[in-house]
This record gives sequence, structure tokens and C-alpha cells, in this order.
Amino acid sequence: MTANLVRLAGAVIVGIVVSLINPPASPSVAINLVRQPEPTASRLDSPRPFARSGGIALTPPTKKVVKYTYHESMFSPALRLRPRGRPQLIGNSNFRAPKPRPGPRYIVLPSRGRGTGAATATDIVLRRNAPVTSPVDGTVVAVTDYQLYCAKPDTRIILRPRNRPDLRVVIFHVDRVKLQRGDRVKAGDTRLGRVRFFPNSRAQYDSFVSGNHPHVHIEVQQGRVFPLPGCR
Repeated sequence: MTANLVRLAGAVIVGIVVSLINPPASPSVAINLVRQPEPTASRLDSPRPFARSGGIALTPPTKKVVKYTYHESMFSPALRLRPRGRPQLIGNSNFRAPKPRPGPRYIVLPSRGRGTGAATATDIVLRRNAPVTSPVDGTVVAVTDYQLYCAKPDTRIILRPRNRPDLRVVIFHVDRVKLQRGDRVKAGDTRLGRVRFFPNSRAQYDSFVSGNHPHVHIEVQQGRVFPLPGCR
């Protein structure tokens, strides 16, 4: 009897040792691997508009802007621009600043007696040779070469915004324009050209922004006639 108990105990010990060395396979478990979507840019990743007009959000024309300045357009079809951010200086008493929103500091230039709103055009001061991208999603309506003030070669670009096809975004002072009528543009992405520099020329904002920087001029117009700057 004692010998049988010893043999039984030994068999049990051997079985335990074997099970520790070669544990039994665990039952299979189904695991569903779900591929997570690639992260997409959120609205916070996109550049904030610097102004709005007629329901259009205007995107900065380049990543690094020296200063946003606003003034009276010389064209009667120009609509009022509503700057984002906070005014740094208001030189025109007719300007009514909108409610401050996150955005850049801007300057409203003094009146030049043009009879249009105090912020119906913007001169966006840039570094020399800065690239200029489209401020809106839309389509190119026209690219026109002309003589600024009948003396300086310049180019005007007219865009039809996708969400307001009845309006036009008009852009001046862009060099090396490769676009043509019918081309589609994407805000902040499609390159229009580079900012044009006029040597030996002084703009109104030079009295407030040091450095003799060039600028791109942008405004939103409504109508069927889009005039060019005259000889003054």
C-alpha cells in the first residue's frame, strides 16, 4: 500500500512539472483590429481669416505678414471689410471697429477723401519676394496686366469665390502670375505669384510701418464693372 501511494505521488509530481514546462494552449480569442483613420487637419490647424466681407472669409495670403492695414478703396463697388483681431491704430474716425476676435493687430489708415468706407480695402504688408496664395476658394475670372497710375507695370487678379459667386475678390500687386481664366484656386494653398515690389515708391502705410516693405492689395467687390486704378 505504501509503495503504491509513493508511486501515485510521484506520478502527480511529474505531471505538475510537465505542465509547468509545457503549459496547455489557451483557447483562441478573436481580436478585431480596427484601423484608425489618419488624423486630418482640424479647423484650428487652418489659418484664421484676417477679415470677412459679404459672407466671405479671407485667408492670409502668406504665413508671415508684417502688418494688416485698411483704407478707403478708390472703387465704389468695394464692400466693407470686417477685420478680425484688435485695432492697433485707428486713423479714420468713420471706422467702427467690430467686436474683437482672435486675430492680428491691424491699422486703419487716415481718410484720403475717396468717399468709400474706411475699411473697404486692405494693404497687407509683406516681406520682399514673399509668396502670395489665394485668399479664397474659387475660380479665376481674369488676370489683367496694366500700368499702375499709368507708370508702373502691375497685375490685377479677379477671383469668383465658391460660396458667393455673385461677388469678386480683387487682388493687386502680384508678380510672376502663372494662373489664367478658369483655373481653380484653394484658399491658403494655391500660389498666385509673389508680392510685387515697386522701387522708389512710397505707400500710405509707410508712415506707420517701418521697413519699406511691399504689399498686396485685396478687396471684395460687387457689380459687373471692375475698374483699374487711374492716373492719380
